[in-house]
Amino acid sequence: VAAAKTDFALGLYKELSQKEDGNLFFSPYSISTALMMTLLGSKEKTREEMLDVLGLKDLNESDINSGFLQILHHLRSSRGDVVLEMANKLFPEATYKLEKDFLSKCKEFYETEIQALDFKGNPDASREAINAWAEKETSGKIKDLLPSGSIDSLVRLVLANAVYFKGSWLHKFKEQQTTMKDFHIRENKVEKVNMMFMERKFRFNFDESLGLQVVEIPYIGNKLSMVVFLPTERFALNKIENALTTEKLHGLLAGLWEETLMLCLPRMKFEQDFQLGEVLKKMGMIDAFSKGAANFEAISGSRDLVISKVVHKAFIEVNEEGSEAAAATAVVVKARSMPCLPEMVNCDHPFLFLIQHNETKTILFLGRFSGP
Repeated sequence: VAAAKTDFALGLYKELSQKEDGNLFFSPYSISTALMMTLLGSKEKTREEMLDVLGLKDLNESDINSGFLQILHHLRSSRGDVVLEMANKLFPEATYKLEKDFLSKCKEFYETEIQALDFKGNPDASREAINAWAEKETSGKIKDLLPSGSIDSLVRLVLANAVYFKGSWLHKFKEQQTTMKDFHIRENKVEKVNMMFMERKFRFNFDESLGLQVVEIPYIGNKLSMVVFLPTERFALNKIENALTTEKLHGLLAGLWEETLMLCLPRMKFEQDFQLGEVLKKMGMIDAFSKGAANFEAISGSRDLVISKVVHKAFIEVNEEGSEAAAATAVVVKARSMPCLPEMVNCDHPFLFLIQHNETKTILFLGRFSGP
């Protein structure tokens, strides 16, 4: 399941990075969780397409569900040193009957809570209730997950996932060393950033063929890490993005060795929101969004459900102390060569980064920093 989740994360990254210029940040974990709850209620071709896009077509249902539950429990057990909160919730229309089997699987494998809402009679108050839930679960970082007008009286079910992370670095950057430095956004565009500095031993990899430096920056407790992928050529991130497969990524992470480095990393803070329907269709999830073709019979016993929206919002802040990240997703359903030492890893041009749970190799967040 973890490998499938990495496939999905990278596939989604490639689609989003073509659509979005500049900074990019999302939670593949959050998005795949919301979709996997939807998958529980899917049948026939709708289900096959969803399995394919989620990278799960070679696994049977019990492996998928138990594998996912295992990851959830591992992630939950990482709490203590870092703050890592995850929540799933179903918001059905109050008069709409959901299948018992679907509800019990959501509870068993995704530890989902349920709150019925009056979409028919009061769609906007229902939207506000979902937004209040997402805001609470992400410690106030994700506001207005569902924008005004996104919920109408035809909505029958919203499946939502929220994830919030706040971690302190195992070794903090000294704030007094942070200075304004140039960040090279593209050939003729330079902006100033607050650049943080640290010289110490890091786990590091260098891939000569890709022209890529990889640095792992652990959080307290060592269970979660940020990993930075920096092209050695200034404007070659596109090449790296295209070459990064699950196999390549796992190889780079498995090959990390201890190295004394001078790391220069910019402070970062930004948020993004996405409507993922078109992107998921492009990836092959077509029937789920198509009236007449969508089959979510296992959710309600009838063929009248179709996914109308997949809304995702994510927030990241990285500073000397550590980082804070949050994301929420709602699915709305309607009717090594050794380099010379000490290596300098100077993140003064666009780079890719992720936050992962080390033991399960789960990518919680994935992003690209292209400038302030």
